[in-house]
Amino acid sequence: MNPHNIEIVQEDARALLASMTHLASGPKNCASGACTVSNAAERGQTLAKIWQKHRSELAPVLNADTTDTGYADITADLKRILLLHEALFAFKRTVLPLTTFASRFDSVPLEGTDVMGVPYYPLKIAASSNFGATGTPSAGYVFDQPTTTGIAEVTISTRKYQPMNWTAWTQQRQPFFLSANLLQQNMEKLGYDVLLDVLSAVTAANFANSVPSGGDAFCMNSLVGLSGLALKVNKLYWPVNGRSLILNAQIDATLKQDPTIQLALNIGGTEVLRGGYVPRQIGGFNYYTIPDLPDNGQNLAGVAVFKSAILFGSAPIAPTDAVARQLSVFDIVPDPATGIALVHREWGNPTYDETRRIVECAYGYNVGLGDALVRITNP
Repeated sequence: MNPHNIEIVQEDARALLASMTHLASGPKNCASGACTVSNAAERGQTLAKIWQKHRSELAPVLNADTTDTGYADITADLKRILLLHEALFAFKRTVLPLTTFASRFDSVPLEGTDVMGVPYYPLKIAASSNFGATGTPSAGYVFDQPTTTGIAEVTISTRKYQPMNWTAWTQQRQPFFLSANLLQQNMEKLGYDVLLDVLSAVTAANFANSVPSGGDAFCMNSLVGLSGLALKVNKLYWPVNGRSLILNAQIDATLKQDPTIQLALNIGGTEVLRGGYVPRQIGGFNYYTIPDLPDNGQNLAGVAVFKSAILFGSAPIAPTDAVARQLSVFDIVPDPATGIALVHREWGNPTYDETRRIVECAYGYNVGLGDALVRITNP
């Protein structure tokens, strides 16, 4: 249900912007961030859906000179929020490997508790039963194996953020100062740091299973051969669907040199040679790469995971009324597809003639099932 009762009847940029403008600034006569906190989640969800659906119409307008194109009614509030949603793509792209784990992204701030439940699916290793197993058909079907979706409690205990600050002099006198570009870079770095923090849980103590990467010899056979990952995870009874692979940039580059996957006839496309990336699915795994993984004291080069390996939860933290009154704006910036949501706070420091901005991700994680992750280690 649309909480703001906005119905798009004309997909014209001017009509879309008119429908969105009153949402961007929060309730009427809102003079500070205090009155934007109460409806930040609903406001963010509605604007996010419109932006995601109509980005192709709205983006050119935001990049144009509004005074020359008749769009002078694009308020600073609306432009700020749409730029935040655009920059969110950089964060989402970076933390995408988190979706390979049991994850719950919530765009509604937690109230009264820091704990959220994250659903996960235990590995099924119990043997099938025989009808009449006690020796007589009267025993019938015996239900001695639990069939449940696991729910693990995760405490939202970490608030990681990227700060930005600039003076009025910088904004007004430097024509090449673009806060939007800086915002996108900050969001991307924030996502990378969140991902590295979660992957710090990948240690031998938490996940005993491992395979050697082979270093410069890492290739397609390392994934599916007799000494590869597929054999390892099959013996751990991983379901065929839901297997994922996260490799560091060095191993990814080595894999791209394998002629087996460079040949279009083998992989059904030219992604490696033309685009410079490995297809999203390879060797039975959903494929992801990041610049580097934390070493964790064991030469970690990558991980193969099933969803229940790590349990991750994320939810925004709303300010108190006293803090909110000191803010110029408070926004929750969600992604409708994944539920990922960031918090944006902005306020001024008149003593230093300075604008201050924070983009924050509040999250927590726990180790899940030890057999749901295989470490890939360098020699």
